[in-house]
Amino acid sequence: MITELEMKQAYENVLTATALMQTAGFEYELAKEKLEVEVLKATADGRVVGSNDGARKAAALVLFEKQYTLKDELEALYKTKSNELALAKIHLDCLRDCLRIEELAKG
Repeated sequence: MITELEMKQAYENVLTATALMQTAGFEYELAKEKLEVEVLKATADGRVVGSNDGARKAAALVLFEKQYTLKDELEALYKTKSNELALAKIHLDCLRDCLRIEELAKG
C-alpha cells in the first residue's frame, strides 16, 4: 500500500532534484561562457595562435587547462543531476501507477 508519506517524499525528491539540476546547469553554462570569453580575448591579444582551427583549439586547451577541466567537471555534474531528476520522476510515476492500481483493485 502506498502511503501519503511516500507520495509526499517522492514529490519532494523531484523538487529537490529539479533545483539541484538547475543549479548545476547554471554553473556549467556560466563556466562555459567565461571560458569562451577568455579564449576569444586570448585569441584577440595573440596568446592563442595557430595555423588552423585545430591548432588554435589545442593552444587554448594548454593555456586554459584548469578552466576547461572545470567546465568538463561541471558538465558531468549537470548530466548526473539530470539523470537523478529523471530517476526521481520515474519513481514518482511508479508510485502514482501503483496507487492507481490499488484504487482500481478496491473497486
